[in-house]
Amino acid sequence: MSRFAPPWPSATKLHFNVFPRGFWRGNHHDGSDTLRSDACRVASPTGAFGDDKRDMKLRAFQEEIKELVFFREKEPAASRLWKEKVPERLDVYRNNTRTNWTETLDHDFPLTQKQFTKEEWEALRRRYFIKHPPQHWELNTSIAPFTKFLAIQKVKPYVKELADYEWHDLQVFIDRSIVRRGAGVTNPTAVVRVYQHQIFYWAEAGAPAHKPPLQKPEVLVFYRDSKNTCHIREADPLMLLVIDHFRKPGARLDDLEPARRKLLPDNQVPLQNVLAALQKSELILPHLHGL
Repeated sequence: MSRFAPPWPSATKLHFNVFPRGFWRGNHHDGSDTLRSDACRVASPTGAFGDDKRDMKLRAFQEEIKELVFFREKEPAASRLWKEKVPERLDVYRNNTRTNWTETLDHDFPLTQKQFTKEEWEALRRRYFIKHPPQHWELNTSIAPFTKFLAIQKVKPYVKELADYEWHDLQVFIDRSIVRRGAGVTNPTAVVRVYQHQIFYWAEAGAPAHKPPLQKPEVLVFYRDSKNTCHIREADPLMLLVIDHFRKPGARLDDLEPARRKLLPDNQVPLQNVLAALQKSELILPHLHGL
């Protein structure tokens, strides 16, 4: 499977969330300026919260806002920032921020989402965000723990593998590594994943929930080429051996033969042929003077 990525790999499917880095950036909605004013008044001698609040540090303020904005088992009804109750205008920011997070999860794991009913997915999603509050300003990165979270949930094993598949497909797509022909080493975006089910063709077919994948091991390689096209390929043991060997700078093909004889004694495929094929596909980046 292949897909085209933009010239700057992180430009598409790269979502930004402003909250963890700074509370006052990016959200243009009625009430946001008021929230910013509240923040400024916290440290102001004439602030609306009284003299005992005027020395509150910005970090402490941000931590308190996190308590109000992050998903919680029980929504807080009070805060030390406001004497009476949490103002309704905070709901605007909280709802907007949570929508950014949930929509990112839905967008990055569309096939995984299909394996659940609407109610099941929403409950799973909420448990995830309660357990793993976003810790990064970039939204895709903020949901990085999702596959590990899903791995310990009571869901079918192939659904866990499907989520891992979608995550690595995304990671290769937005990887900031620069892929250049001439390096003579393994493509820096290449990632090898081993699954116990036939995830590749199932995902290609849209991962229909009523037709689960065959339980048969497969090894896949995810990578992006120098033209910013992303690929997912099935891999065999010799291919993996060559890929691993050329991850080392200065690796030579002649040095690989002893390892091949030891690990794959029955394999007689010429190594030069394997290398040429991997260079053509840019899993191994060919030297500029040719393959």
